[in-house]
Amino acid sequence: MNKKKIFLTIDFEDWKYDTSVSYSILKNNKINKKLLLKTYFNIQDFIDKNLNGDKITFFCTGILASKFPQIIEEINNNGHEIACHYYNHKNITDDTLNNFEYNLLKSKEKFENITNKPLKGFRAPKFSIYHSHRDYLKIVSNIFKYDSSLNLNSIKDLNKISCEDIDINFFPVFTSKFFFNILKYKPGGTYMKLFPYRILYNNILETFNKNAKPIIYLHPYEFLQNKEFAFNYEELKHKNFLFSLYFMLRQNQWNSGNSFILKKLKKIFNVYESGGKLENLI
Repeated sequence: MNKKKIFLTIDFEDWKYDTSVSYSILKNNKINKKLLLKTYFNIQDFIDKNLNGDKITFFCTGILASKFPQIIEEINNNGHEIACHYYNHKNITDDTLNNFEYNLLKSKEKFENITNKPLKGFRAPKFSIYHSHRDYLKIVSNIFKYDSSLNLNSIKDLNKISCEDIDINFFPVFTSKFFFNILKYKPGGTYMKLFPYRILYNNILETFNKNAKPIIYLHPYEFLQNKEFAFNYEELKHKNFLFSLYFMLRQNQWNSGNSFILKKLKKIFNVYESGGKLENLI
């Protein structure tokens, strides 16, 4: 009997570079090409050992395509799908509609010049798009074939979006609730680190029950064990003391405890098979 299929996706970005841009931390801020390659090879090794070498979807930032096209080539040449994770890793609604469209088209052009393939998918950084952002969704639908950005609790929410001016396939990462419907859970990232495996398993069951495709999202830093992306105090000391102290602690959310995630990921792929690339769902 064939196992049901779930989809592993990677939001491929340089967390330290993007965070430094957001908080103006490093004066000489550069994408860490060597570390990103290390994370990619770690991801590929995990795929080879646990997903039978399947091909998956990488949502990449356009700045990576601009500054480091070699890694986009590497991912593409290994047969994975390259999709768009905006140009910079920021909330899309921080940009005007005109800038939003410009950044999408700029990213699309850069990716397609590297891969010689049409770019089909989009995921907003931080899942920063909701069904109420109709003007942003309309732009996405004019450029891409599918979107995997939406924060949704129910299939019914999709019915609020569909209309003549928004024509796109939606592959959302569904949010479930637990503990008397007080706490929310998305299958990936910090949620997978903090909460037990059973919550992940129940989220996937609930998504199947909604006749939707279960999608897990992870990041490059979650395939590292030694906090390689973290800031040290020397890099933060020019900021005010409270910010430096706060951020030294807060960054552990992303850079610590990643072994817990990978254990849960291995376990869930013993139960389910990899669904492959999201573009195959179109």
